[in-house]
Amino acid sequence: MTRHGPHIRSGLRTLGVWAAVWLAPGSAPSQAQTAAVVVAGLDADKAPAKALVQDTLKAAGARPGLKLLPQARADFLFSTKPAPDRGAARARAEALLKRAQEHLQGFQVAEAKDALAEATKLLQPDLGIEGARPFNQLKLALAVAVAHAQRDQSTLASALSQYAARFGTAAPEPGLWPPELKRRLDTLVARAQTKLQISSTPPGEAFVDGLKVGMTPLTVDKLPPGRHRIEVRAAEHLPAFAWATTKTTRLARAELELAPAVAHRLAVLPAQGELPQDLREALMQAALRGPADLLILVGPAAEDRVSVRILDTTGPGRVHGPTLADTAQAALDLAWGAWAESKVRAPTAGLRPWAYGAAGLGVAAASVGVGLRLWAKDTQAPLQSQRGALTQSNAYAIQDRAEQRALMGTVLLATGAALVTGAAGLFTWDLLSSEPQ
Repeated sequence: MTRHGPHIRSGLRTLGVWAAVWLAPGSAPSQAQTAAVVVAGLDADKAPAKALVQDTLKAAGARPGLKLLPQARADFLFSTKPAPDRGAARARAEALLKRAQEHLQGFQVAEAKDALAEATKLLQPDLGIEGARPFNQLKLALAVAVAHAQRDQSTLASALSQYAARFGTAAPEPGLWPPELKRRLDTLVARAQTKLQISSTPPGEAFVDGLKVGMTPLTVDKLPPGRHRIEVRAAEHLPAFAWATTKTTRLARAELELAPAVAHRLAVLPAQGELPQDLREALMQAALRGPADLLILVGPAAEDRVSVRILDTTGPGRVHGPTLADTAQAALDLAWGAWAESKVRAPTAGLRPWAYGAAGLGVAAASVGVGLRLWAKDTQAPLQSQRGALTQSNAYAIQDRAEQRALMGTVLLATGAALVTGAAGLFTWDLLSSEPQ
């Protein structure tokens, strides 16, 4: 009996989430509202969190007068996924770049190219990032040196253009390039200059290819042509970045929107008790950018349960919950003005309504199945009464219809029997579960 417990709890949890969302507080029914489903401190891509999030989305989407904020927008404003740790990859790339440099100094060009290719793959996510700027500069400088050693003019021109776009006339380490390459770089940078206009919401510090260029909005002059990484940072917000390709023939533009840093606090959202006032205010400010009238916060709780809070952003920031979406009854505490901490709970109906419903469906299915079986028998009657008058094709057609109806009847009889058996099991489970411990 214990092995069926998780399945029943899962069903009750699903029902609880639906009840929570449908009974959530809100404005008058005639007034349309927008709700954002926010996953806080859970990996929404893994079970069972994925199923719970899907249940919440379906329940909110089905509630009359409630429109869901696009999930991509909600994830942007309230995302809690941590940034990946790039420390190990950068250390490995640094070792490979040093090895490539040593191979190049020993005229082992092929080995240097292989080590450089592996380091380039590792540093791809760090392209244009301030903390990885020295690695990226050495990587591009080595790419120029390897192409020059191989006399590959096409690759040399491409690598030199990329170096100029990222680092301008800044020279690499002494001895890495011959003097002619430095002169070629200076000529390339001086010959072509571009402009890049950067704006952001909210305004913040702007960085281009890892170098601070000022506060947004601003226009960066004398930028070498090419593809550039733009990053903007602002207090109380997560950094945002974008890519822009600048050309001498036009002004390039980059517009960035920064997500509120409230996501970091949501990741450690307490399962019990009220939300801190400053966190509540930060959530309401973020909801205004949605815009969202209701925030449905789904987060972790004790004993693998899930805490559901609903924040009404149109009022004084009142939080209804938290409630634990583990049973339907717990979700009922999200009704208007009620709290999950309430000690008075209405009696629950248990599993008996489900058992009665399953039994009723089972009897109905079995009755239809019996009727189909009798109909199949009547369908075969002409095979006896009109034996001599029927052609072979007519007889086969009558037999086929009779067999199809008999098969449908058999399936419905089996389904009805299974439902009745399941109803008996649910009823027995309910009786045993409701006995005093």
